Amino acid sequence: MIAALVSVGLAIDLGNLYLSQRSLQRMANMAALDAAIVNSGCLAERRNPLARSREEARASVQRNGGQPDWLDPLTGLALGQRHSSGGVYRFLETTADRASAVRVSLQRPLPQRLIPVFAPTPEGRLIARAAAEALPHATVNVGSFLADASPPLKDSMLCALLDCGGLQLDLGVLGYEELFSAEVTLSELVPGDPDEEEIPRFLDEPVTVDGLLGLLADALAETGQLAAATVVQTIADASDAVEPVLPGEVFGVVEGLEGPLSEAVLNAGQLVVGLAETVGQGNAVTAVIDGLGLLPALGPVTMIVRRPDGSTTVVGPGGFDETGEPFTEAASARGFLQLDLDLGSVSGSPASLSLFVELASARARLDGIDCARRGQPQTRVLVSANSSVSRVGVGRIGNPGAANPVPEPTPVLSLDVLGQPIRIHAFAVANVGQQEREQLVFTRFGRAHAQRIGVSGSEAASGLAESLASSVRLDVSGVPDGALGDLVRAQLAPVLAVLQGAIGAQLAGLDATVAELTGATLGGADIWIDGAPDSARSARLFLR
Repeated sequence: MIAALVSVGLAIDLGNLYLSQRSLQRMANMAALDAAIVNSGCLAERRNPLARSREEARASVQRNGGQPDWLDPLTGLALGQRHSSGGVYRFLETTADRASAVRVSLQRPLPQRLIPVFAPTPEGRLIARAAAEALPHATVNVGSFLADASPPLKDSMLCALLDCGGLQLDLGVLGYEELFSAEVTLSELVPGDPDEEEIPRFLDEPVTVDGLLGLLADALAETGQLAAATVVQTIADASDAVEPVLPGEVFGVVEGLEGPLSEAVLNAGQLVVGLAETVGQGNAVTAVIDGLGLLPALGPVTMIVRRPDGSTTVVGPGGFDETGEPFTEAASARGFLQLDLDLGSVSGSPASLSLFVELASARARLDGIDCARRGQPQTRVLVSANSSVSRVGVGRIGNPGAANPVPEPTPVLSLDVLGQPIRIHAFAVANVGQQEREQLVFTRFGRAHAQRIGVSGSEAASGLAESLASSVRLDVSGVPDGALGDLVRAQLAPVLAVLQGAIGAQLAGLDATVAELTGATLGGADIWIDGAPDSARSARLFLR
């Protein structure tokens, strides 16, 4: 009889112990998930994340029937990251600004026992651990003049930057629509079946232009986006660029968070544009755009692309690192266009005119992600954006290889007057748009839901021709002093009048031309968010 009672008591103790351990583990799981969401900053501004995460974990334990002292105030919670190696997840502690995961450790006394021999020491405790990750993130895009130009212009510009040699692209409207509507994730771009440790290596290893385009084409094909894959492969086949590039410079992923961001959505068109801008960075390249129905006398267009400190597409969380720098900030490439016009013959000598366009630069910083929750059915992405002023003028871009090319007066006409070699230069500058700084809120995502920073391209281009024609300054050099100089100036007066009229006539179509060449990037830029950013419900356990 006694043996039977002992057996029953042991069975009850074991069952009670099992249920208590299971309950404690469930509390640890819930506390880790709740604390990870708070640490992510998607429910409120991320300030003092360690203290707030610890407070939320303690509250979670109490909500689920536990005691607050089961979470040790010093060792019960740690911030870090999820790491993967060989398919095994580990939790590694990091600084708070880089933490995307939370580990919770709970301890409680053993439950009361019917049979004391079952646990001889009164200090016995149950222990449960769990780690969860929550990293709400977004893909922030800033529009580029390469993306906004008409299809024939994109064909010429991409070929110029990617060195198509003797080939010409002809992708058409539908081709570019397919390209800019296609999306891939970061992990899909990496060959094979990568784990999270391979993604940083992929981003930092040089790859050829056609190699990177080939990876993008393969990823698009494997995800069923066959039309976009064909477009990318066509560009890859046409490119003769031999410079190796770092994938991490083409599209930005916050360093140290590559693993948690492996499923971030990237726009295929933006990747192609970013690659072209990276390869053509700082070089003066010429795009042949004859026959596009723009200015009748317009010749080839020269482009200079200056990549900013960052990419036009950046993936990451909101907020700032421990140095005060934003985690996720996209920036448009700084672009210069040089246009050459034939003014015909003036006084028996050939005359020409050069125009320049300095495109507005824009930046977009991801301030935070306000996750969907009760009372707020939609996730909100908060972005700070700013744009600079564009400049359009009569002149040439001096020293294209310089970090900040400066427009200079352009030679227009050389002629001989009374045996004196005369040179005439022209110069005029018009500022377009205005410097803007705005706070943008996105609840819908994708390029179709882009928001504008600055003025529209057509608004910026309106009135350019009239403004420049009325302000063109003609500078004459080579006129001697004295009486001979007076005679030369008298003969030059009608020549200058004819030249001024010829310049005005050629500038008549400038508004439409500049708007066609630059798209939305004249006077501002379009900002948009790709993919649906992770919500609070995306928190997940990876260790328990």
